[in-house]
Amino acid sequence: MRPRGDVERWLSAPTLDAFADAPLRLVCVAHAGAGPSAFRGWQARVPAGVLVCPVQLPGREGRWHDPPYTRMDDLAGALAAALAPALGVPPGGSLGGAPARPYALFGHSLGALVCYELALRLRTAGAPPPRRLVVSGARPPHLPRRELRIGHLPDGPFVLALARQLNGIPAAVLEQPELVRVLLPALRADMAVYESYAPAPAPPLDVPITAYGGRDDARVVFDDVVHWGRYTARAFRYHMFAGDHFYPSADPDAFLRVLGGELAADLAGGAAPARGPLPPRRPASDPGAARGARP
Repeated sequence: MRPRGDVERWLSAPTLDAFADAPLRLVCVAHAGAGPSAFRGWQARVPAGVLVCPVQLPGREGRWHDPPYTRMDDLAGALAAALAPALGVPPGGSLGGAPARPYALFGHSLGALVCYELALRLRTAGAPPPRRLVVSGARPPHLPRRELRIGHLPDGPFVLALARQLNGIPAAVLEQPELVRVLLPALRADMAVYESYAPAPAPPLDVPITAYGGRDDARVVFDDVVHWGRYTARAFRYHMFAGDHFYPSADPDAFLRVLGGELAADLAGGAAPARGPLPPRRPASDPGAARGARP
């Protein structure tokens, strides 16, 4: 029998058996306030053999009645404890578990920071490392935030400030007060996670990292994206997409073609090359900054 524990509450995968048997599991964490529906349609667009496994955070979608986390340590710790057995912590490890099968991590915006912290905790737990960590639309942890703090604001100003910062809350949603009230607990909790996040120093991950950004995203610019290279002792790649902070949903086909190429290589099991020099710093407006790789 495969270890189940809490994994079925945390992962929106077809079944735990499918999660355990997939050649490559892509564990996905969405942006603030969002859930598994952010990854709707991905399964049909990723390479054969990749199982898209959106994380179901408490306080939204399938877990409306579970209180959301407000601190990164608590959130990432609970997620790591739930996933580690299914990801294959060795029998002698701190959590016990199933035979290791390949997996990768993907997170967008706040989800990218959650995935980074998850990778750190899985390393501590003795889990096998992911084939790749893909961080999208996020500044790396050591860089100060550009946004003003808004978590203390009353509901109305909070929602408007969030809409201005992210440009990701549709006008149709803002015009429906009842819907806004439903979304507010998760949005506020996730903003508390983001605004209180104080990462502890940690050695680089022994995991290839790919960082994505949007060319028109004023919050996460090219120089921010390439700074993720300091968080890996393995290969680092980056790609800048057309669009603002929510470029993955603006042109999902283009986005998933690039991500799918990364996953196809990971599925093939190619060894990640050793760390090399960071790419040169260029302004985000420079067309030459659109994509790059460190071999």
